[in-house]
Amino acid sequence: MESMLTCPECKRENAASAQICTYCGAVLTDLAAEYAGTRTLEEEQTDEGHPRWGTARFGNRMDLVLRVQGTQKKFV
Repeated sequence: MESMLTCPECKRENAASAQICTYCGAVLTDLAAEYAGTRTLEEEQTDEGHPRWGTARFGNRMDLVLRVQGTQKKFV
């Protein structure tokens, strides 16, 4: 049986591999530590991460982190 992870927001149980709560959408992992090595597109531009008129290409070396306006939470 897979171990469970308790959501810090709604206190419901989620699969240990979950990064976002299935019930309330809260982030279940410590994203600050997990993505400390990420960079913004302004740093060291390459064709792989260079934005092109509203679109960007993401290779297998990049993660897309979404921020929802009005909240401090990040979604991967």
